[in-house]
Amino acid sequence: MHGIHQVDILGFNMKMVYISIAITLISIVYFGVLFYFFVSGYMVSLTNGVSMLPTIPDKSLVIAKKDMLPKIGDIAIFEVPIKNHKLRIVHRLVNIIENNGSIIYVFRGDNNPPMGMEYVKPEQILGTAIIIIPYGYLLFIVLASMYFSSTIYLLYYAIKNYNKKSR
Repeated sequence: MHGIHQVDILGFNMKMVYISIAITLISIVYFGVLFYFFVSGYMVSLTNGVSMLPTIPDKSLVIAKKDMLPKIGDIAIFEVPIKNHKLRIVHRLVNIIENNGSIIYVFRGDNNPPMGMEYVKPEQILGTAIIIIPYGYLLFIVLASMYFSSTIYLLYYAIKNYNKKSR
């Protein structure tokens, strides 16, 4: 049978099987790359807020090189203590202050007013941004759901195929 809706003897649309396999492979590569970043000296952080607009939209993924101190103009991830926990912030380094042998890094969000500075010690800096994926959470959600549905389709196809062959 020719055409877009080519069907095999088991009644499956082979185009859908191929699309499912492709989506599954793309998702595996995407999640594999994220896993690689987690285990190899990088960190992945999800932004929450508009302080870095227009450079970094809300809910973007930021991949940073761990233990890499930023230069002025770089975007970095750092932690500040808030009550009983530490808050991760993604901002741009605007100044470095040296005073009596100590160094203070001055950060500000691109969308923050000039008085909205964060004064950070070097040990609070987690890493310097190397990749920014705007609205990265959407890509994560879409690929995760596509991976899940493709995997279910392929499992159903495999089980149906196995049941037909074992009869």
